[in-house]
Amino acid sequence: MLADAKSLRFLGESKKLSVPFFQRGYVWGEDNWKELLSSFESDAVPFLGPIILKNITSPLQPEEKMIIDGQQRLTTITLLSKAIYDRLPNTDDKADSGVTTDVKALLFYKNNSSDKFQKSHVKIAHSRVDHEAYDSVIRAGLFQDAPTIDLDTINEHSSKIFQCYKFFMEQLAAKSVDELEKLHDRLFSSENKTLVVIELEVKDVNEQCIFDTINRAGIHLSAADIIKNNLFKQLLDVAGTDEAKRTEVISFYTENWEPVFNPSQTVMEIWDTKRRFGNVEHTNTEFLFYSVACIEWEADGDVFSELAAVYEKKTKDYSYNELYAFASEILEYAQIYMNRILKLKIKLEDESYNVYFRYKDGVNRLLLILEKFGVQMFYPFVLKRLYEVRGNLDDADLLTDFHVLESFVMRRKISPRGTNDYTAKCNLIIHHGINALIASDLGSENAQITDRDVTEYLHRTEDNSAKMILFWIELYKRQNERDYDVSHLEYKYTLEHIMPKKWEANWKNVPIIENGVTYEWDSEEGRKIRNLAIQQIGNKTLLTGPLNSTIKNSDFAKKINGDDQNGRRREGYRSHVSLSLTQSIVDRAANDTVWDEQHIEARTRELISDFLTLWPTFKERVSTSPDNAVSSANSGSVDPTGNRPVTVDDFSDAAFCDPIQMLQEYDTISGGDLSQQTNDEVPAPTTDYSLYNEFIDEVRSPKMFYSYKPLLIRAMMELADTNGAVELPRIVDYFVDYYDDRSRSGLVAENNDSAFVKHRGDKDQAKRTILMYPFKIYEERGMIKKDEERDVLFVIPEIWNSLSIEKRHEIIEMCDQNLKEYFDKLQLCSEAP
Repeated sequence: MLADAKSLRFLGESKKLSVPFFQRGYVWGEDNWKELLSSFESDAVPFLGPIILKNITSPLQPEEKMIIDGQQRLTTITLLSKAIYDRLPNTDDKADSGVTTDVKALLFYKNNSSDKFQKSHVKIAHSRVDHEAYDSVIRAGLFQDAPTIDLDTINEHSSKIFQCYKFFMEQLAAKSVDELEKLHDRLFSSENKTLVVIELEVKDVNEQCIFDTINRAGIHLSAADIIKNNLFKQLLDVAGTDEAKRTEVISFYTENWEPVFNPSQTVMEIWDTKRRFGNVEHTNTEFLFYSVACIEWEADGDVFSELAAVYEKKTKDYSYNELYAFASEILEYAQIYMNRILKLKIKLEDESYNVYFRYKDGVNRLLLILEKFGVQMFYPFVLKRLYEVRGNLDDADLLTDFHVLESFVMRRKISPRGTNDYTAKCNLIIHHGINALIASDLGSENAQITDRDVTEYLHRTEDNSAKMILFWIELYKRQNERDYDVSHLEYKYTLEHIMPKKWEANWKNVPIIENGVTYEWDSEEGRKIRNLAIQQIGNKTLLTGPLNSTIKNSDFAKKINGDDQNGRRREGYRSHVSLSLTQSIVDRAANDTVWDEQHIEARTRELISDFLTLWPTFKERVSTSPDNAVSSANSGSVDPTGNRPVTVDDFSDAAFCDPIQMLQEYDTISGGDLSQQTNDEVPAPTTDYSLYNEFIDEVRSPKMFYSYKPLLIRAMMELADTNGAVELPRIVDYFVDYYDDRSRSGLVAENNDSAFVKHRGDKDQAKRTILMYPFKIYEERGMIKKDEERDVLFVIPEIWNSLSIEKRHEIIEMCDQNLKEYFDKLQLCSEAP
C-alpha cells in the first residue's frame, strides 16, 4: 500500500480507472457542486480528502485501478473539467489551448502511445448505472461519433451526471476565456496537492482497515459497498466467458438486488442510516452484512473491523452456484431486516404512525423489546430464525425460541449486569440453539437472573424497564381476561409514580412503616425507606398522558380524582382508566384511600408474580448440570411440554366445556392415548368445529362498544365470494354507505367519537378504523384473516366451509338484530336530557 499527497494531475499517471461495475450511481447534488466549484475559485487551495485505488490489472490488459473510494469527487472534477473545455469558444485557439491538451491527457487514455486520439478510451469507466451518461458527456464534441449535449433536454428527472454537467455549463457561461483557463489551471496545477492518493495492490485485502481509519477522520467509506462490489465482481469473474451466467448475474442485480437496496432515495437513506456499536457507527447495510457473517461463519473477534476481509476470505473458493446462492440468501435476509426490524423502528419513531401490539404476537413483542432497550446484537439470531420459518410467524418453535430470548433480555435488563457478552450469547444460540442460553443463563443459579434475583431487582426498577414490563403485563391480562375487547395497544404511554418522587410536599402525613416500626418522615432512615419504595415496580403505573405537574405531586386522593383550581380542571387517574393497571388503582382507592409502603409492597408482589409468569426461566427444558449442559444446548427444540406435568394452562377454553375434547387435547399434549382408553366409541369433535361454534356464539352475542363488529360480519356474509373472501375496498364502501344512509335518514349514525362520524366519508380513515378495531378482534380469535398481497379479508376455511347459504342468512339476521339493539340504546342516549 502506498499513500502520497498529489495534485489532480495524477489522473494522467494512470490508464483506466474503473468504478466497480455494481457500484451505486453518482448521487452528488447541487450543494456539492457549488461547494467544489467555489473551493477552486477561492484563494485557498482546497483539500479534497483521500482517494483509494486498488490495482486490478489483468494479464495482457492495460493498467487498471479500481476506485474504492472517491467516485463522487473524481466524477464531479472531470465533469467540471469537460465543462470548462466546452465553454471555450470554438476557434483555432481552442484546438491549440493547453486546456484541450490536458482534457485529452487527463480524461482519456490510449492502449498504445502511437494510437491516434480517436482510438482513445474514457479514463474513468463508470458503473453500470452511469456508464452511458458519463461517456456521452466526456466524449461529446471530441469524437466523430459523439454528438454534443443538448442542455435544454436536461431536467430534474435526468441522470445526475447530466444534471451536474448542465450546472457547471450554466455557472461558467458568463466567464471569459481568461477566467476559464485560470480555473482550469487551479484545478490541475501540479503545485496544488489537493488529494491523498492511497494505492492498494491486488494482494491487499485491507480495504476495511483503511475504511475504519478514514471513518475516524470523519470521511465515510462504506464497507458494505466494498463487500457488495467484491461479491458481484467475483460472480462475474467466476462466470468467465459464459455469457448466459454473466447475463444471469446482471439480471439478478438489476431485477432483484437493486429493488431491495436502491429502489428510491428514501430506502437508500434507510440503509445508510447509522447505528452505534460501542464507539463506532455502522450503517444498517453494514449491520446486515455483519449479521450474515455471524450466521454463516460463526465469526470470531471484532468482525466489524475486518468485515470486508472476512467476506473475501470466506468466499474466495466459492463456485459460481455457491456465490449466486449466497447472494440470494443475503437478499432474503435484507428483506426480512427491512420489513420486520427497520420499518418497525421507523414507525415507532414517527408519531404519525399507529403501531399496535398484542401479547400473542411473539415476534413483534420481542422486536419492540429489543428496539426500545437498544439490544441490537441479537438481531443476527432473529434474522436467522425468521429466515428459517419462511414467513410463518406462527411457527411454534420460532415463538418458543423468541420467548426464551425475550425472557433472557428482560431479566438481564433489570439486573445489574451489562450487555458486553451479548455478541457471544448471540453466536452461542445461532450455532448451538436457544437451549444453550437456558443452560448457560436462564436455568443457572449463578447467572444473577433467577426468580429470586428478579424479585429483588423489581424492588428498584428504572423507569424505562418498568414501562416495558407494565405494558406487556397489561396486554397479557387483556389476552387472558374476557373483560377486555381490545387486546392490542400502542406503546405510547407515560410512566407514572403513584407516590411521587417529590413526596415531601404532600405526603409527609403518610406514616412510614416498615416491619411494624414507624419512622419520622425527616429522619435519615425514614427518607431512605420511602425513596426506595418509590422505585419499586408496585409504585409505578401507565397513563395515557402526563398529569399536570400540580396533580402529579399531590396527595393520593387528588391524584386519583383530580381537582378544580381557579376554575380550571386538572384531571387525575380517573381520566386515564383505559388500562386495567390504572383502573385497579382507582378501584382500590374507592375503599382504601391510603397509599403507603405496605400498599406498594403488596402491588409489587402482584406484579412480580405477573413478571415471572410472562418471562419464566424455561429451565425445565434442559438439564443445567455441567455434564449435560452442552448436549442440552445442542438438542434444539424439545417436546412442547418440556416433559413437565400437564397443567390447566395447556388446555383451550373450549375443552373445559367439553370433556371429550379435553381428553383429546390431553392425548395430544401428553403424547399418550388417554382418549382411546377412556372412550374410544365416541368421536371427539374437531378443533375446527369448536372454532365454528365460537364464531357463531360471537356473532349471536358480541360485546359491542360500537356497531362495527356486526356490520363487518354482515358485510362478509353479503359480499363474500365462494371462498369467503371480500376485497377490502368493497368492505370500506359498505361501511361508509351504511353510516351515510343512516345520517341521510335522520338516524343516529354512531357515537360522536366514531371515526365514521368525525371523518364522515373519509375512506382512508374508514379503512384504518375497520382494520384497527373489528377486524383485529376477529383476527386475534383466528376467525377472519387478511391476504396482504390481494388486499382481501376472508373468513377462514374451517368456518366458511361449514356455512351453508341458509346459515349465512341466519347470521345476517343475527347481525341485524344486534345492530337494532345497539342503535336503539344509542338513540335513547342521544335523546336523554
